[in-house]
Amino acid sequence: MNLNQLKIKMSQSIILIIILELIFIFGIVYAIDFFFEALYWIPIFNTGVYIPIPRDIIWGFISVAIFLTVQWLLGSSSVEYAMKPRILRKGENPWIEKTVEELSYNAGVKPPKIKIVDIEAPNAFVYGRTAGSASLCLTTGLLKSLNKNEIKAVIGHEIGHLKHRDVIIMTLAAGVPLLALLVLRGGLYTAYGFGRSSRSTSRGGDAGFIVVILIIIAIASAIFFLSLLAVRGLSRLREHYADAHSAISTGDPHSMQSALAKITWGLSLAPPSNQSSAMRNLYIADPSQAKLEVAYVREHKEEFDLDKDGVLNEHELLIAMESEAKKTKLSGLSAKFATHPPTYKRILLLKRIEKELSTLPADKINIKKLI
Repeated sequence: MNLNQLKIKMSQSIILIIILELIFIFGIVYAIDFFFEALYWIPIFNTGVYIPIPRDIIWGFISVAIFLTVQWLLGSSSVEYAMKPRILRKGENPWIEKTVEELSYNAGVKPPKIKIVDIEAPNAFVYGRTAGSASLCLTTGLLKSLNKNEIKAVIGHEIGHLKHRDVIIMTLAAGVPLLALLVLRGGLYTAYGFGRSSRSTSRGGDAGFIVVILIIIAIASAIFFLSLLAVRGLSRLREHYADAHSAISTGDPHSMQSALAKITWGLSLAPPSNQSSAMRNLYIADPSQAKLEVAYVREHKEEFDLDKDGVLNEHELLIAMESEAKKTKLSGLSAKFATHPPTYKRILLLKRIEKELSTLPADKINIKKLI
């Protein structure tokens, strides 16, 4: 997969999510208006054929817009509550400050606020209501386990998310399956409560209401499943795209490769208490996924420890990740629901970019045209 294919697939995913949202709104409102006989029958020219249009369709769109707006407004607060980042004090780490400013300037985005999350797990993420008011978070575990070139590559990846407006796009996209899930739960609770009430009072004649509830449950279930697949797929594509942005903006794809290998390995060893599962879609790598990815490597550590020093260095980790590609347990349906691509796939794409960049003169590498 190359950069043009990535762009096309991301556009297709966004269009699919929008279509699913439209189907969800129209389907739910139609079922409700049909029950209350509130449909408008619109004639199609002079054919004598009429199409039913829900009277409350506008209110359906307004309700969804309010829901997504509230989620967007509360997103940053929920991240800060869960992760409790602290702002990097001015002059505390001049190199990081300079690197963030340099990469932001090259990408044409406003430098984000730099924050530190005091946990052992090596990770990084960006969040915010807009790209201009975003924050970049680095964990203490990441700063300890990666060298400067690798940290720069990670920062380039996160700046890529800001450049591509991922903080907004993914927040709004994730609202589609969440809304469908809420409607699904509401429908199930209503059906359960109505069923108990009907049995206790021996009421009849409410079959129509039950049918409407069942239709709403069916629509919400289908949209939740399909939209979750679409959102997770979009998330994986945008991680690839941010990796590519880092490789091109830093001119150092290899450091991004080694950073991903170290992060995945470090996440598999970090205690669960250090990692918030609710925030995993924001991270540069998913902690729960990392444990599956390196399960074979951990069991056969001695096999990959080429210099027999008891530690897997950058080179050894990359070899191990390539070997893991043949034995990974993250496959099939579980891979479709993953928030991040497998590390070995990310490394393979970066190697392809590294090869392509090696054929271009330095003065011909234009980040704005390439990505």
